[in-house]
Parts: sequence; structure tokens; C-alpha cells
Amino acid sequence: MILTRYLQKLAILIVIASSYVSANSEIVGGTVTPFFDALMRGDVVTVENFLGDPLLNDVKVLLRDNKGYPDYLRVHYSGTSVVVTRIESNSDTTATVSVDVNFPAGHVESLQLDLIRNSEGYWKIHQQITIQK
Repeated sequence: MILTRYLQKLAILIVIASSYVSANSEIVGGTVTPFFDALMRGDVVTVENFLGDPLLNDVKVLLRDNKGYPDYLRVHYSGTSVVVTRIESNSDTTATVSVDVNFPAGHVESLQLDLIRNSEGYWKIHQQITIQK
């Protein structure tokens, strides 16, 4: 009897943990990683697809009208690596992801990305904050 209750509780914890890992994998693998890959390639169309307002509204002229911006992004992010340091799912529709962007010269830029899941189910980065360490 005690073993049965223990196994039931364990099964519930596994389902909860699995759901948490799945949501975090979706956020990182479906949004954060491809977003930074697009920055490194200078692919402004893809970058724009991962953004939501108000961030999109702040940068869409730069992404759409500045013909030199793709080259700038390729040079700026050349040789960088991105490490996700924290994921906080605030609800089914909001999350906060902290990342460190490691530049070849040793500089690390720490960012906080605030994401919202839109009505179609896609995660969009709606705010990016540079964290001073």
C-alpha cells in the first residue's frame, strides 16, 4: 500500500518534470537558439520572425530598412557562443530566459529575454535587457 502511494506520487512528479523540461526545450530549441543563429548569419527576416512587440516595434525599421545591418550582425556575432544560464517559465504564456553571449575576445554580454507565447502558440521575444555584472 505504501509502495503504491509512493509510486503514484513518483509518477506525478515525473509527469510534472517532463512537462517542465518539454516547455523549456521548446523555448530554447524553438526560439532562443534559432534567434541567435539568425543573428550570427545576419538573417534579419528570421530575426524579425522571433520578435514581438514592443521589441519588434523598436527595431523593425533597423531590420527592414538598414541594408548594412545584416553585414553588421555577421561581423558583430562572428565566433560567438551563446549559453542559456536560466529559464523561468512564469506561466503557460510567459517566460524569462537568461543568456550569456561569449565573444571571441573574452567579453561576455549577459542578456535577459522576456518571451510571450502568441495566439498561434509561438514564443516571441518581446523584451531584451542587457544585465550589468
